[in-house]
Amino acid sequence: MEHNVSRFTDLKLPIALLYDLVGFECVWFEDYLLIRIMSTDGKGWGSGGLFGNRVLGSLLLMLTTPIFCLTFIHTCLHLNGSLQNLFVEVKTGGIVHFIRQVWPTAFDPYAWRIILGFMAFELALIRIIPGKEFRATVTSTGHVPIYNANGFQCYLVTIFSMFAVAYLGVFNPADIYDNMDKIISSLNLFAIAFCTFLTIKGLHFPSTKDSGTNGNVIVDFFWGTELYPRVLGWDVKQFTNCRFGMMFWQVAVLAYGFKQYQLYREISSSMLVSITLQTIYIAKFFMWETGYFCSMDIQHDRAGYYICWGCLVWVPSMYTIHTFFMVEHPVALSFPTTVFLIIAGAFSIWCNYDCDR
Repeated sequence: MEHNVSRFTDLKLPIALLYDLVGFECVWFEDYLLIRIMSTDGKGWGSGGLFGNRVLGSLLLMLTTPIFCLTFIHTCLHLNGSLQNLFVEVKTGGIVHFIRQVWPTAFDPYAWRIILGFMAFELALIRIIPGKEFRATVTSTGHVPIYNANGFQCYLVTIFSMFAVAYLGVFNPADIYDNMDKIISSLNLFAIAFCTFLTIKGLHFPSTKDSGTNGNVIVDFFWGTELYPRVLGWDVKQFTNCRFGMMFWQVAVLAYGFKQYQLYREISSSMLVSITLQTIYIAKFFMWETGYFCSMDIQHDRAGYYICWGCLVWVPSMYTIHTFFMVEHPVALSFPTTVFLIIAGAFSIWCNYDCDR
């Protein structure tokens, strides 16, 4: 599919380089630039990513997903969860004003203390909590990933510690809800910086031979340049996927329960169902964590924006958004409905676990 582009005689080289960067084949014919949209995988339209182009699809996702998460948090906090109100706000103020409004500072000191404190705690648990050695599937280069299989123990310690610091008055878990927009904004900054580091690391000082470029700098950043990166002995994906993403998911939904109790002096039945089912699901995950180490997320997906940003930002924000909304919008369910939803949800989680086994 070819397109004519208006005359830009003085900008021929930079325009051609820009299109080449995002994976388009282009050539100048007199004063016109002929652009052929091609898949970087050498396949036709509809393969190789969004729009049949891995580079363009990767770029679009990286440009839209950060603001997407913050938009949903803003909608729940300030627009009563209404997409209609969201549309009116964007239409009235314009997109630039809206982005400025929904994107809080990424340099709030308290938000960073929460993030870094939680990260340091989970990194320490990986090292100090005893667990069996687990050897995952050998890679095509002969590398055997080795993990300290202490996920469920760390999960229990994390939950116990959360209630302990709340009881002792050291930290109020409800503060996570109150600062969630700043936390996600800060995590966006951290994740992008961390993915930049991982991209460079995989190209220049990888941990294993399962590494290298994908042929394009945008795809390298999005998809990653290394399959099993380690930093100072810590496995990156074990930390980002399991001990931060999944663990923060659990901490966040419990924190939302703390906040609702702080507001109304009770936990609504709808909140109880939500927290109970997610707790069962996440507990199941950590009981099965060694199985996850042999899943596609670990064995196939490299450590780039796609998986690391997703676990550092997308999971804490979007996986918990329904419970986040429930904090100030409690729904009273009847006792039979509450019991039915918990039993049906628990059965569904068991089915998922049984399939994984």
